[in-house]
Amino acid sequence: MKKLLKALALFLLLIPIGFLAIFWIGESMEHISGAIIHAIQLVPIVILLLLAWKEPLVGGILLMAISILLGILYPFNMIQRLPVITIALVEGILFLPIFLSGICFIFSTKKPSRK
Repeated sequence: MKKLLKALALFLLLIPIGFLAIFWIGESMEHISGAIIHAIQLVPIVILLLLAWKEPLVGGILLMAISILLGILYPFNMIQRLPVITIALVEGILFLPIFLSGICFIFSTKKPSRK
């Protein structure tokens, strides 16, 4: 069960990583400044993935905390610039998988109860 939860957590983190990687590659062909911005967003997620893979409890807590923090701050920052549906899509694609991945990593540390 632990391996399944860790694999699910990895899959969930691949959603925002893949999404940001596509933008990173696309922006690197046009403007280096756009590529740097997407790399700055991409690198911490990859680092947290590696940390969570080695230390699932610590990494899971950090993934959840950061996704909650960014998930709350992002709408307040973008409400005047983007439509609500766009904000909801970004929340669902970038922040929700990170939060769910954190939950999976945390539950992968639980030892099965003996009866």
